[in-house]
Parts: sequence; C-alpha cells; structure tokens
Amino acid sequence: MKRANRKPSLACRLLAAWLVTLMALPVPVLAQAPTGGGAAPPAGPSPTGVPASSQAANPQKTEAKAGKKAEEKGDDKTAQFPPECLSPQSPHELQTCSKFLAALNPTLADEVRQAVGQGDLQRAKDLIDVFELQQQAKFKSKAEEKEKKTGEQLVPDSPFTKAIEPELSVEIEPFGYNLFQGTGAAPAPPGTQVPVSSDYILGPDDEFTVTVWGQMDGVYKVHVNREGEAIFPRIGALPVAGLSYGELRNYLARAFSQQFKGTSISVAMGQLRSIQVFVVGEVQKPGAYTMGSLSMVLSALFASGGPTKTGTLRDIRLMRNGKVVAQIDLYDFLLKGDKSQDQRLNDQDTVFVPLVGPVVGVAGHVQRPAIYEVKSTSTLGDVLTLAGGIRPTGYLTRVQLERIADHKKRVAMDLDLAAEPVDQTGLTPVSHRSGSDVLHTALQNMDLVKVYPISPVLQKVVYLKGHVLRPGPYELKVGMKINEVVAGPLDLLPEAFLDYARIVRYSGPERTRQVVPFRLLRAFAGDPASNLELQALDELEIYSKEELKALPTVSIAGEVRKPGTYPLLRAMRVSDLIVAAGGFQRLASLKQAELTRYSVQDGKSSASTVIIDLDKAVAGDPQHNVELQELDALAVRPVSESEVGRSVTVQGEVKLPGQYWTTRGERLSAVLKRAGGFTERAYPRGLVLIRESTKMVQQTEIQKYVAAQKQRLTSEAAALIGGAGGMQGSQSQAEQAALTAQTQALDQLAARLTPGRVVVKMTSIDRLEGTVDDVLLEPGDQITIPQTPTTVTIVGAVRNSTSVLHRTGLAVDDYVRQAGGYMEESDKGNMYLVKADGSSESSWLKFKQMEAGDTIVVPQKTEAKVRPLPFWNSIATIFASLATAAVAFVIIGQAR
Repeated sequence: MKRANRKPSLACRLLAAWLVTLMALPVPVLAQAPTGGGAAPPAGPSPTGVPASSQAANPQKTEAKAGKKAEEKGDDKTAQFPPECLSPQSPHELQTCSKFLAALNPTLADEVRQAVGQGDLQRAKDLIDVFELQQQAKFKSKAEEKEKKTGEQLVPDSPFTKAIEPELSVEIEPFGYNLFQGTGAAPAPPGTQVPVSSDYILGPDDEFTVTVWGQMDGVYKVHVNREGEAIFPRIGALPVAGLSYGELRNYLARAFSQQFKGTSISVAMGQLRSIQVFVVGEVQKPGAYTMGSLSMVLSALFASGGPTKTGTLRDIRLMRNGKVVAQIDLYDFLLKGDKSQDQRLNDQDTVFVPLVGPVVGVAGHVQRPAIYEVKSTSTLGDVLTLAGGIRPTGYLTRVQLERIADHKKRVAMDLDLAAEPVDQTGLTPVSHRSGSDVLHTALQNMDLVKVYPISPVLQKVVYLKGHVLRPGPYELKVGMKINEVVAGPLDLLPEAFLDYARIVRYSGPERTRQVVPFRLLRAFAGDPASNLELQALDELEIYSKEELKALPTVSIAGEVRKPGTYPLLRAMRVSDLIVAAGGFQRLASLKQAELTRYSVQDGKSSASTVIIDLDKAVAGDPQHNVELQELDALAVRPVSESEVGRSVTVQGEVKLPGQYWTTRGERLSAVLKRAGGFTERAYPRGLVLIRESTKMVQQTEIQKYVAAQKQRLTSEAAALIGGAGGMQGSQSQAEQAALTAQTQALDQLAARLTPGRVVVKMTSIDRLEGTVDDVLLEPGDQITIPQTPTTVTIVGAVRNSTSVLHRTGLAVDDYVRQAGGYMEESDKGNMYLVKADGSSESSWLKFKQMEAGDTIVVPQKTEAKVRPLPFWNSIATIFASLATAAVAFVIIGQAR
C-alpha cells in the first residue's frame, strides 16, 4: 500500500487542527505572505538545553509543498488558501471568493453563495474565517511535524538518518551471513553454455565435439567412457581422461595427422560431467551434492544454504583425499569482492565449515555495526577497519570496550581516540603507533566495542519561535543581538504583539532556566534595554495578539488518556476535545457519554445533560459531534459489567496456590477445584475468606461504635470531675480510674480487630457445592486453607494466654487450668467459644466437646463503683466480632 495514497483519518485531521489552533488563533494574512499560527507558550525547560519543540520551516515553502502534494493525491484539499478570500468585504468580493473556494471545498462555496444571496454577509465571512483557520492548522501541523520528525522522513538507511540517531543500539547481527539468505536450492545440472578454461581436466562422462577438415571432412560428437577413452572411427580408442582442455586439441591433432595427412581439427567442449561433493560442519543443510564439474567452493556453500551463525566465515576448508588443500577466508570476498581464494571442486571433495572463531561486536556510530569474526591477534584498529571506520557523528573521546573477565563478570574500559591519527575522511584510523597506541589494544573473544554519538544539540545557535515568518535555529555570531535575528515587522506574521516578547535562557553549569522579557518594537529600533545580546541556545519567543488573551475552557473526564481542562477554541466540537485528550482508554463505553452544559440566566446558574454517542461523534455526526460551549464537561464512562481485573488469591494447603482470574458469577467451590483441591495437610473447616467489601463495612461500623462509646465515657468522666451525683472525692477518683481503664480497653480492642472475614462452613469441596456457603466470589478475595490444627487456644482474662495441645475428652475448664486458671477479674458468665470456621458459641460451654482449632475467650470484668455503664454490656458484641480475626490469625499462624 502506498502511503501517499492514503487519505488522513478524521482523528488525524482533528488532531492537526486542534494542536495548531491552540498555538495560533486566526489573523488577517497579506496576499504575499503565507498563512500560519503563533507559537504556543513554551513547555517546560529542557535539561540539555534543547528547545522544547522544533518550529516549522518557511511557511511559504510549506504551503507550496502542501499544494503540490494535494495535486498529486487528488483527494487532499489542503491547497494554498486563495488570496481572493483574504478579508473579503463586499458582496462582489464574497462571490468572487466562493468561485475560488469551489475547487477546494464545493460544499463551503455553496454555503457562502447562499449566505450572500440571502443578504447575510456576516455569516459568509464567518464561514470563510473558519475555513482559513482550518487551512492554517493543516499547514502549520505539517510544517512542525516535518521539523520534529526529520529523521523519520529521510530515507531509512541514509547516512543522515543514522547521524541524528541519539541512542546507541546494541542490536547487531553477525557480519556476512546474510550473503547466503534465500539460498540452499539444489544446484542446477551442468549445462553446455558454460565457458571452459584451458586448465579444465577431462574425465569420464565429459562430452566434446571434434570438427575435421582437409583431406577428409567430418564432425565427431565424442563421449568419454568410464575407462577415460574417446572412440573415433578409423582411429580407435584414444585415452583422454586426465588431459587438460588445452592439451586435448594438440593430442587429437597428432592422432588425426598420423591417420589422415593434411587435415585440421577444432575441438569444442560439450556437456560436462557431474561430480559429487560433500558439504559438512556448521552449514544449514549438510550432505552430499551433485554439481557441475566447473563448480567452486562458493557454489557448494550456496547449495547448502551457507554457514550457520555458529560456523566460521574465515576458515572454510577444502579437503581432498583426507588432506586440507585450501583454506578460504570469505571476508576478502565480502569486504573487497576478491574471489581469488575460491577453488574448483573435484569429484569426492569435502567442504568443511568449522565452528566460528573469536568474535567481537562493534556497535554505535561506525559505518557497518555488526559482530565480526576476528583473528587471535586482532586489535581495536583492525576491528574498526572491518566496521568501515567511525562515522563523523561518532564521539572519539569515549569509545567503550566491554569485556568478560575470567568467566565471572563483565567490565568496561573507556578509550580516548580523539588524539589518534585518522585519514582525511575522518572515518578510518590511519596506522598503528607503537607503544601505548590505543588503536593497538588487543581484543578478546566476546568483546563489545561501543562508539557513542556526539551530542545531538546544535551548538552556537539561537532559536526563533512563535508568531514569525521563519522560525528555527540561527547561527550565533559574536555580539549578535535580537534585531539581527528578527530585524523588523516584515519578519513577523500579521497581528504580532509588539509590546511583549521574551528570551528563554539556560545559563550556568546547572542549565538553570531563566525568562528575560523585552519589548519587541523597541528592539527593532535598537534600544539597548530591549535589543539584548543573545547567548548560545537562547529561545526567542514571539506571540500573537490573540495568544495573550484569556481563553475559555472545557473539560473531559473518565476513560480517556489525558483527562483534564482544555482551551475552548473557535468551532471546537466533541471530537476535537476527544483528540486533544489523547483518545479513549480501552474500557471506554463509546455508546453513551454525558455532556454537562452550564448556563447562567438572571444571576442563577443551571446545568443540563446531553447524551452523546461517541462513535457517531468521532464519525462526524452533527447530532452528536456538537459544538462545545464554555464550561462544557464531557464524561466518558467505562463499559458496564467489565470482566477485566477480576482475580482472587488462593493460598495455603491447596495443590496449586496462586492468583486466579475469575468470571462474573463464579463461586468458591469452582476456584477451589481449579486450584487442584486440598493437600493431605489441609483443614477445610478452617477456611478463611477475607473480602474487601466486608472489611469496609465492618470498619465503618466499628469506628461508629467506638466513637459513640468514647463520647459516652468522656461524658461520664466530665460528670465525675464536676462532682456529679454527690460522690466523695475517693469515690470520684475510683470512678475516673475505672472510666480510664474502660477507654484504654476500648482502644486496645479496636486496634486488635481486623475485620473482613466472611464465615464459610465447609468440610469438603463436594459438600460445599450447591450450599448457601458456596458464596459468589468478588474481585480481590483472599482465600486461605490452613493446615489441620492440633491445639486449643485460650485468650483473655486468664493467667497465661496460650495454645495447648488438643486432647479428646477435656472440657473448657480443663483447658483454662492449663492456661494458669481464671484471673480474679475474669467474667466467667460471658465466656464464649470461637470455632475454626469463624463462628462463635456462648451457651452451655462447660458441656461442649472441644475441637482442635477452637479458641476459648474469657472476657475481663470491669464494673463502675457507683453506677454501671452500658459499655460493658456491648463489649461482648465487639469481642464476638473480634473472634473472626483472632481465629483467622491463630489458624494461619499454625499453617506457617
């Protein structure tokens, strides 16, 4: 598909229009001058001193190229804006403009003519202004895009593309192996059209033609038989095998002259014999190959697909009768085109490709980055020569050599080649010097040479930006001032603001950003206070009048890439705002969005909501792609019932613990089955299910309850301090101490409580399935299967809170005695039992059969001296909730 024939998408056109319109509101344009917009206020400072964004080239050239491109494409209406449409006033001028607009936008031309015919001249002018703004946006966008992406628009493999690459890539390939890409087909049978040299040795199955004239005339087509003989009428069999083609003619001439006096002969080779050769070692397709008798070693390599990347290119061996008769270095052929080492093959020859030798990688700014096979004595200069030398963009002061040391680590050495002699092109080192010559550095196997680029920042330049005719970099000359870069109004676009401009300067070793304002009109006149001297990398910013006016805003929120507030430009629509916000997120609902519109009437504000189909808005449907008003707010909602991100965690005694992605409606039993079921050590009855939604609800209720109780205790304490109730001083102090103890107990209780557990009763997965305990899972659920417990835990008002081994037949009091017995303040009447599944029991405890994993909770009895508070009547309720967390931590702790 040809890129030039693709029509820009609506999104691309909207993006170009919006970005440029943001930087330049419409201004009157002279007939001789190109249209264009002003520069946007600068982005943040560049740490390297590079301008935040490049500016467009000459707008006149940009427009000319845009018009030429429009003619080539045929369907691109971005031709130059007609001069006849610049500021038309009278009906005649408007009608004339409509004729020229017809070639660019027939629909617009009809609307202008209709407005003029109805006498609505202002509407006709507005239509032309909007179209002019769109043209400015397109031209400005193309010019800036060309400046910003110069590298992308150059020929991909040109030297200039490589010169502006700021990064060093180490993605290099072994050198030379692509020579054999696409090869490996069976060799063609020997033909009759191949020229035969005089040193060709004849053998069985060769054919040649003998032409005789003189005393007798005749043409003999002769085939060399297996005995190496050629048979002629009236002459008989002549042994020819082993003769060279050059010797054959003289040999046959003597034989014919002995039989026939006064004859002459001519010999021409015909069909040549086939030979069998073997190609083995590190090649793509090792094996035996039938080839023509004129075949060379390279022919056999091509037939076998060439060496693999583990095979050598520099030590290919030709073996004959068990001996090496030639060693071929293909680098001479690859680098110089020299085939002199190539050898002709004989029948039963073997071409052997050994493993590759030492290799060195050369990356970065050299002519030919690659991995090279080197000789054992190769130096840095040798490898740089193989790579074609260093490009002018290579930074000679820091050439880095990475090396593997002692099979243990990788080390780096920085080498300075700046003082080394180079040839006149600056690409290749000249010759090695003795002694400590850096180029004479010996290399090792697996070394990597990195040639870093020079700085991409233009030096000794200043940048002209904004509402000017020729933005871009300018050479900084000694003593250069502002009026030498922008000399006067003719260097500006129309409607430039002359009372304010600024220089963005990066000064000092830390490149601190400074802003230096000046009056442009006074700089033109040479006023020293405004016509300031420029420094390297200064950015001269010129603004239009419209840019400095406050712009109204609109906002967008929800499933877009860059939600926020944006300037409201003239004729801005929903699709423009979406493009400005970077487009939709993946989960955005494109069928329904809400546009909230605010209005003020009679001093009162009101809001209304408009439902927008975003698919239709982007497609340009005017019913949904509505024109925006000040303070409009667009909300892009996510798709409903999304399955993305629904995962739970299963840990503990399951066969396949980990994170599981679930679907809506999946239940606990299904995930446990996916986890492979339980291990032999699992205790299903102690399953712990922690849920975030449950935790949030429980935490809210706990916080409300604790706050209410603290407020009640504070009121009680205040009453006691004030002597309420006629209590004696000692009684009041006792009550205060009791209230303080109750408050501390409440804080401790709230700190220990970890809500979020959902009680699930189960004994096995099969019995769980289909019951009310087979709960629906929610995203973020944490499921823990503990090991089978062996203890009973006793906590609370006992002498030693601990866990003891479970023994069958022991009652509650037996276990409490093992914990040291009850304390004096133990509240035996409110004791309760927490089961391993998180449920609690408080009745008939002394007759309960205890099970491993149970927790016995003995509350502490605290009573007020004068009047009891309702606090402790409710403490049991909280502590019962605490049981869920207590047993969870006990069981999980045992599992660890």
